[in-house]
Amino acid sequence: MKKSTKAFYATATLLTVFSLIERGFGFLYRIVLSYKLGEESLGVYQAASSVFGIFLTVGIGGLPVTLSRFIAKAKAQNSPLQETQTISSGLLLSALLSVIPALLFFIFSPFLSPVLLPDERCLPVLKILLLGSFFASAFACLRGYFWGNKRFVVPTLFEVLEESFQVISGIIFLSLNGKTPLLERVAWANTLAYIFSFSLSLIYFFAKKGKFSSPLPLAKTMFSATLPVTSLRLTSSLLNSAISVALPTALVKTGLTQVEAMKIYGVVTGMVLPVLFLPATLIGSLSVIISPTLSEHYYKSDTAKLKRTIQSGLTAAFLLAGGLIPLLFTLGEEAGELIFSSKLAGEMIRNACPILLPMTISMISTTILNSLGFTKRTFIFFLIGSAFSIFSVLLLPQKIGGYAYLVGTGGSFTLTAVCSLVFLQKRGWLDAKFYKNLLLISALILPTSLLGQLLKSLISGLFGELIACICIGILLLSFTVGLYFSVMGKEKLGKIKIFTKKVKNKAISPSYP
Repeated sequence: MKKSTKAFYATATLLTVFSLIERGFGFLYRIVLSYKLGEESLGVYQAASSVFGIFLTVGIGGLPVTLSRFIAKAKAQNSPLQETQTISSGLLLSALLSVIPALLFFIFSPFLSPVLLPDERCLPVLKILLLGSFFASAFACLRGYFWGNKRFVVPTLFEVLEESFQVISGIIFLSLNGKTPLLERVAWANTLAYIFSFSLSLIYFFAKKGKFSSPLPLAKTMFSATLPVTSLRLTSSLLNSAISVALPTALVKTGLTQVEAMKIYGVVTGMVLPVLFLPATLIGSLSVIISPTLSEHYYKSDTAKLKRTIQSGLTAAFLLAGGLIPLLFTLGEEAGELIFSSKLAGEMIRNACPILLPMTISMISTTILNSLGFTKRTFIFFLIGSAFSIFSVLLLPQKIGGYAYLVGTGGSFTLTAVCSLVFLQKRGWLDAKFYKNLLLISALILPTSLLGQLLKSLISGLFGELIACICIGILLLSFTVGLYFSVMGKEKLGKIKIFTKKVKNKAISPSYP
């Protein structure tokens, strides 16, 4: 194996490890919040966070991806001045796009909060979070600058440290005695974590002799370049915010009280979805690896390698979902009760785990299309899926309650995945072998899930619930891996090697809604 190949595999491994650590901290923090806040208050915090996500998306948008591309271009042209102008214009845009909307909200909050927020307790939480919006946006810009300089590990490490700071400070704040409401303490932990990560990245920037110059020459160009990705992510944030208002309102119309509605919303968004979105960690690492390779093959018109890389990435993502669904189907109920002390969360995790199949395909296919420059297509596909999600939240709560959100999410991912696969098929980048592998993986999910149920019935009566879950998890994962290798063959699985050589003058970050 070439030295450059080993270096990139090592980088990919580090990114995955750091991402798993970050997700692990975040997941543990969710558990702490579920115990300290309770289902209703957790729902209030999630609602405030979804609105904050809109402001954060406006401030960050597509800036990290665009900065990365512009920095790589400046280095290719050996233009240090353009490099300094790029980071300066990025920070200027992040300041304008984060500070101005936050100020406007503070001024007009008496008029805006009844429209945007489903509960009056969301307002103080949102105001505290908005104090950190600039620092979060500026850190994202510096992260894009580091990506452009092919420094992938350091910004990921800073993200892990940010998450660690947030978790530790949040637990400390929640443990202290005082008159400050618990929700506001959690918000302060978030804001301080944003300041912390920005400070670290700025110190590192200057330590690596980073410089600033006039941002004006590139500001307009960069703003135009960020619009497609920003539009997609902003629409996603607006959708989440709309759902945070629409779902509790729809649940109240079914006869539930406001408190009961917020509890269900808290369970779905604060407990169930974080578990179901765990594969996003590995998908993100896969995106870091696959994006530069795709771009290289595409611009070199190397159709054979491009097709092989696309199919390998999609198959790897589908394998990940196929391995996790039996595990969640078997242990979802126990996980919900053990982790969150919520029977409803466990039931929803178990029943909604098939979402992982379209979710993983949707995420990785969006990354693929964005890497190849089809950002407008991904935006259109996302809008199609979002329409289904909105209609589900508005029309289905009367019949299926909080499951309406999960059905809408699953349907949205399914439509996005189907549209993306059809587009890739029309381009000639998918073949019969790829679909055969998908059918094989899908066919293995049911027998593996039934095996899990059998193991559960045999082991649970002999050991305690926690020990039984650990044993079943290990056995089920081992069986799943062995079964996939035996059916698909080592040769086919061995082809899922996404990153094969160094990409010159390119640094493309993962991107999916």
